[in-house]
Amino acid sequence: MRRRTAVLLAVVLATTTAGCTQDDTRVPDPTPAAGITVEPLAPPADSTPLTVEGVTLALPAGWRSDRQEHDSGTGVRLFEHGDPNPVVFLSAGPQPQANATAVRAALDSATRAWTGVARDVVRSQVSWADAPDAAGIEFHFTDPNGVRGECDGLIIATRNPEGDTVAVVGAIAPVGTLRESAAYDVLRTFRFH
Repeated sequence: MRRRTAVLLAVVLATTTAGCTQDDTRVPDPTPAAGITVEPLAPPADSTPLTVEGVTLALPAGWRSDRQEHDSGTGVRLFEHGDPNPVVFLSAGPQPQANATAVRAALDSATRAWTGVARDVVRSQVSWADAPDAAGIEFHFTDPNGVRGECDGLIIATRNPEGDTVAVVGAIAPVGTLRESAAYDVLRTFRFH
């Protein structure tokens, strides 16, 4: 997963923060599902807090991150143990009166960013403590560069309890391993503060 997937993640970062979520492109109709439950995970003792726009993720020891500032918010990508390709991303930005509609719009933008690459897209409500109105998509994709082969992805959009910030967080891993992956564990450390 070299340049093509890295570019996709950059597009997601650029289009899912507040203020960049509205356009007229039709979002593919994903398959509805019963729901996703995300169990919060305390940051590991050897991790470093990575904070953007009132949202924190734990950056594991040995990982690196980069940051992209946009007019509507901030995005970060996390890279595992020297891998040149990101496996976790977070995009967050202020949005007055952030509500379930704003969360849906952010998730729609993330879905659009993966159009033509993602397949078997399943959209679900997400049960996640302290992540109001959370909704997500799960999907499969083939690494366009032929490096990692088949992969799974999970993208979740939510808002903060105060209703003034929208965030999108996602993780990718080789097919069949997402829920056991280090990327998913990092996603589970997501917190508003």
